[in-house]
Amino acid sequence: MRTKSEARSNEAFKAAMRGSVNQMASRLCAAARQKGTALGEPESVRRHLRRIQSGAVAVPSEPYLSLICEDTGHSALHLFGVLDDAPTGPGLRSTFAVTSHQFVTTFLGADGAAAVAGASEAEPAEVAGVPCARVQVRPGAELYLFDVGTAIFHVVEQVQFAYIAELARWRRRSYTDVLAWASEWLTRAAGHDVEAGYVFSVYWLDRSRWPAEQLPIAVKLLSVPKIVLGEAGDLCGNAEAVEERLLREGDLEDDRIKSYGFPGVSYGFASWSAVAYCPLLDARALDPQTHVDTELLTQSVWAFCRHVLDQVEAGDDPDIDEAEARRYLRAMRSRASSPRAQESGQSVAMRRAVFATSDLEAMITGALDCLR
Repeated sequence: MRTKSEARSNEAFKAAMRGSVNQMASRLCAAARQKGTALGEPESVRRHLRRIQSGAVAVPSEPYLSLICEDTGHSALHLFGVLDDAPTGPGLRSTFAVTSHQFVTTFLGADGAAAVAGASEAEPAEVAGVPCARVQVRPGAELYLFDVGTAIFHVVEQVQFAYIAELARWRRRSYTDVLAWASEWLTRAAGHDVEAGYVFSVYWLDRSRWPAEQLPIAVKLLSVPKIVLGEAGDLCGNAEAVEERLLREGDLEDDRIKSYGFPGVSYGFASWSAVAYCPLLDARALDPQTHVDTELLTQSVWAFCRHVLDQVEAGDDPDIDEAEARRYLRAMRSRASSPRAQESGQSVAMRRAVFATSDLEAMITGALDCLR
């Protein structure tokens, strides 16, 4: 029968110690001296380590937390069940930081895409095995041109905010700006007026400002940032209050939001509005490029289908090679929903979540029906 002390002991910490308490205390004191940090007398350090071993100290405070992680080579999540950079006490961070990936999508037609590629000296490239042309437009912005006639700008920016409501307001302004910029750039390259279609975002959480228990709902909110503004677009100015209530109560239930994170590894959510991802263990989590490739293909297929459906709804015949279009859509349907050889379960889950929330199945089916 286990005692209370045994039940509370931190087995992960004990397994990672690399020797006795005395040996670890000596290493931590030496490391602290090199950093100009004072830990106190060796005996007090040893006592503190024993309390961490027993579980009496669930999460050590700084500088112990950083020194222990460096000494053992393990993350704070592995040793103590918290993010390495997550706020754990009253000193919560004032801002969170995300890498914003904006995908600005336009349908140019096969000839139009080829003309823009030629005018901009695009280089041959591939996205997840699909051939395309790529243009480095400016630092942090690339243009991908696909043979089916879609053009997608990928715009990357690091931003930080105190509230998700602030991100939602910034996003609304930035969408207007980036659509105008993309339209102007394509118009110059194509030699005639081109209007960029729409923007979709992926948010990669680089730094959290929330305690561990609020982190999942915070990432979920990042996938639907507009929800905190409300239908009226925050005319009442209470978006921050709505956000705090949602974070506190965690009552954001919506079937249109799909989770694809893995326990202990990541939080990931896809919605009709955006995709948000927070890696907990970098070595095992998905990488940003996997998300980027998935969105480039998803938005390319979505824009192609929308073009076909718009023409049919207007009473016109699609101005594309119908047999080639059918082959393309069947291939993309399989690529979007079927696992690849040796592909990780996390990657499959992410692609299926994006596929479902973008309503791509219905779009492909509708376009194929119109092309028969």
